[in-house]
Amino acid sequence: METRTGLQKLAQFPFQLATWVDPDGYPVTAAVKATIDPAAGEAVFAMPAGLTVPV
Repeated sequence: METRTGLQKLAQFPFQLATWVDPDGYPVTAAVKATIDPAAGEAVFAMPAGLTVPV
């Protein structure tokens, strides 16, 4: 699937899920509301409150 198509599908949902591995090796998932721009190939969201997301 192309990036643009995937982002268009992702934009149809009321929220998105950000998932990463914390420093201790545990998976973390948080619901976020992303601003999605399929043409630019971007999904941008604010950091979830109280959680540290690695950059």
